[in-house]
Amino acid sequence: MTDIRSKPQAMRPELETLAEATRCQVALELFDLVKVKLAVTKAAKAGRLTYVLRPPVPLDLRGTPAAGKLKEWADKEGLTLDWGTPEPVMEGGFEVARLVPVAVGWGAPRLVVGDGS
Repeated sequence: MTDIRSKPQAMRPELETLAEATRCQVALELFDLVKVKLAVTKAAKAGRLTYVLRPPVPLDLRGTPAAGKLKEWADKEGLTLDWGTPEPVMEGGFEVARLVPVAVGWGAPRLVVGDGS
């Protein structure tokens, strides 16, 4: 009979790989450029100057290949990307994840003073 303590299993690399694969898949879906173009166009038609992309699950998608492609596209189109403040997700008093939204912008908000007359 083999004592499992005699052969420690290195789970960490496998867990890191699984987590990274999930982050990449979620980023690929959220940062799909066709969907993002439609969303920012719709937001602009509504008079907005920014559209915020929020992951459907609490993840930090910065550094994923899809985030890099989103940045390249935004730069090419003259848009800005602003990664928001990480929002901690707590479970049992422990931070288990962080949700990090990203805003796509195409103009500076205008400060309106008075009634415009």
